[in-house]
Amino acid sequence: MPDTDYEIVYPRGGAGVFHEPPDGALALAMRPASFLYEGVSRAVRFARTRHRRPLDAGAVIVSVGNLEAGGNGKTPFVIHLVRELVQRGYRPLVASRGYRSVAESLDAVTVVAPASSGPRGPVSTAVRVLRDDALGLAEAIGDEGAMVAARCPGVPLAFSRDRRRAIEVGRALFEPTHVVLDDGFQTWGADRDVDIVLLDAKRPLGNGRILPAGSLREGPSALRRADVIGFNALERDDDLDGLTQWAREIVGRPVPVFGVRRRLSFLEPPSEECVERPDGRFAALSSVGRPLHFERALAAAGVATGVSLRFPDHFRYTADDLRRLEMTMLSRGIARLVTTEKDWVKLREMGELKVRVWVARLELALAGADPVRACEKPQASPAASA
Repeated sequence: MPDTDYEIVYPRGGAGVFHEPPDGALALAMRPASFLYEGVSRAVRFARTRHRRPLDAGAVIVSVGNLEAGGNGKTPFVIHLVRELVQRGYRPLVASRGYRSVAESLDAVTVVAPASSGPRGPVSTAVRVLRDDALGLAEAIGDEGAMVAARCPGVPLAFSRDRRRAIEVGRALFEPTHVVLDDGFQTWGADRDVDIVLLDAKRPLGNGRILPAGSLREGPSALRRADVIGFNALERDDDLDGLTQWAREIVGRPVPVFGVRRRLSFLEPPSEECVERPDGRFAALSSVGRPLHFERALAAAGVATGVSLRFPDHFRYTADDLRRLEMTMLSRGIARLVTTEKDWVKLREMGELKVRVWVARLELALAGADPVRACEKPQASPAASA
């Protein structure tokens, strides 16, 4: 890869799972498949919204989603939004599918309750209750859910492949003021009060094509359903004016727009004290949708990386994987490992490693419109009537 000065290793092989959307002749050849994907998606949306019953009033339902498939900073923003809501005196609950977790496979709702307090309502046999300090949480609710639980202590969570059911159960048990739905823009079974859509500040629409010829789940016209639009990885506040104008031209109304500036800080568990940059030479470990983004963020933070160990997104590590990566590092004279929060919630339950581990914690700062203001009161919105 021309823009890297470190070695890239795929310990599990299968480098082909890390790819950019097709371009050129290949993208043109895949356009018929994109038309089929778009047609099926519209049919599914119509079927699931045609007879959808409105959720009972009582909490503001806020979804955080995007147009592109793959990671685009949804979960870090959910954490930021939830912490802001708590700071302003609200009682949020996070609802999610629990992608690639035990919760997703069960015909029940998995609830993660704060260790200090349990549900406020009765619990039925269709509800599985876990404490937020339980062992095996990443396997039970998914790495992203475990990451939310770690960064938002005291906030309840609800998981089910039927996210409408997760919302209903979570509201009945915890009486929240807000329900934040992670990756919910294409969740047709549940209506929302506010839809927040995140886009990449550099390439808001990826390559502009629908899956599989591109990375988009829906076309740009879907942004008309958005109540708030955020641009992730904003580098300069001055860029926000142009992005705001672009977004409002597509949406056709003065939708609130904000930018997200990202910064890494680093901690060495079990310490929770963060530093701006750890010393030494590191191996970077990630199992995320866009590993190059993580590696570039490390470089921008001044972290010296000698090798990058890339695993597929949402990968479940085994003891053999840990031994393999330790051998890879030690054979190159590297004794320090830096990894993502999403990976650390899985690694921390697998025993002590023979190398020093640092966790890169993503901190967000917002510019432009305040998305929390849009979530403070229920409102009639395009998302609620879509």
